[in-house]
Amino acid sequence: MKLSHTESALAWLKQFPAEEQITATLLVDAIQITTTDQIKSDVEAATQEIVESSENLFYVAPVVSMEDIRDHLNLDQHDPRIPAMFDEFRAHEILNRDSGSENYLALVARDIRRKFRPQADVTGNATDFQLVRTTENQLGFIFIVDNSMSGKQVTDFMESFWKSAAVDSLLKMHAKRVQVHLICWGATPEVIAKLDSGPEWLKVNRVIVAEVPTVATAFPEGEALNEVMRLVQKYPKTANPDKKGKRGLGFGDAGALFLPLGSSAPNNMPDLLIRGGKKSNTYYALFPNRLIPSDVKAMTPDPSPLPVRNVQQFNERLRAKRLVTAAKICGNGKSKLWAMILLMALDYTPSQIRGELGLSYPESKKVLTKIVTVGWATEAFTLTAEGNNGLRNFGRRENYSEFRQGIRFMSKEFDEPKTVYYPKSVRGVK
Repeated sequence: MKLSHTESALAWLKQFPAEEQITATLLVDAIQITTTDQIKSDVEAATQEIVESSENLFYVAPVVSMEDIRDHLNLDQHDPRIPAMFDEFRAHEILNRDSGSENYLALVARDIRRKFRPQADVTGNATDFQLVRTTENQLGFIFIVDNSMSGKQVTDFMESFWKSAAVDSLLKMHAKRVQVHLICWGATPEVIAKLDSGPEWLKVNRVIVAEVPTVATAFPEGEALNEVMRLVQKYPKTANPDKKGKRGLGFGDAGALFLPLGSSAPNNMPDLLIRGGKKSNTYYALFPNRLIPSDVKAMTPDPSPLPVRNVQQFNERLRAKRLVTAAKICGNGKSKLWAMILLMALDYTPSQIRGELGLSYPESKKVLTKIVTVGWATEAFTLTAEGNNGLRNFGRRENYSEFRQGIRFMSKEFDEPKTVYYPKSVRGVK
């Protein structure tokens, strides 16, 4: 069921004149819908993968805002000082019931600590740090953040971490290696760019579990994007003509199109969706004050889109990489396995691949394993030389019959991994 077909969305759409209803419908149906359980499952899988791949001890906690930290410490909210983690507070202990999504990320952290005792039940107290100082163990930190993340929130949080005297003593006095992992669910392109260009305390091992589509990324360049952009700016500007510094695209001008059912609508969604006009004769929001109507909460997210969510961008990349024939022969990626192979060949990132195919973190890893088994891809979601050669040679019309044999082999989902099929064009390639 599409979001635009719900009673709440249908009523919301009626407020627009006929010529704008198509654009408003495009905006609503571009929203990526997921469940709180899905977010928790994805984050837990990504976190577990890090813990299981190492013998380190781990401190696991959600990224919390400075507002919540100051509130926890009974500090003035206008105090510019950033408290030092572990010296003044421990992030996993801050559970403000009004914090929103940080609470269920804290539950993920708690479950990981319970599941991987004693490896991941580090609480960050003096005894824990003393243990690390006096043993061969290294200490890793896993911080989890979701769609509410902003570059500033993560920056302040990490500055608080690096200011910690306890962490500093491990680095300087005891020559210990400290690894920091940032697990991001729902990063916007703007936040990813900020993390890439930020100061040194943001240079951490980063796993983007899912990228959130925004107004700028959910629609192809051209008339559709222009019309949506015009719409999301028109009504907020009309309702609040004196408002400075915002373009109607929500917090941080992100324009994020993401809706976690079971939670509240994120504050970086376009104002048109979450903040109604102050005057009764202007407009009203689909999710007023970020509250999600009950009929929308009852929705079941659509199944995985195949071949991809953004078909136009996909086709443009196919043409640029000269993989149109290969895509046609494998049914334009109308199986998760072939679609993933094509997306890897087109240089999509792991999180973009998950987003385009609508795959959860565990699902994406399961499909990837099948491709890795035959030597076509790496665990980093990139094609090997064999994979690239195989895909391109399979796509040549003169190799069509052999390509069909490859498809039949792949469609068996690698039930017999020891009997590997290689096209003639790549046999013997190392």
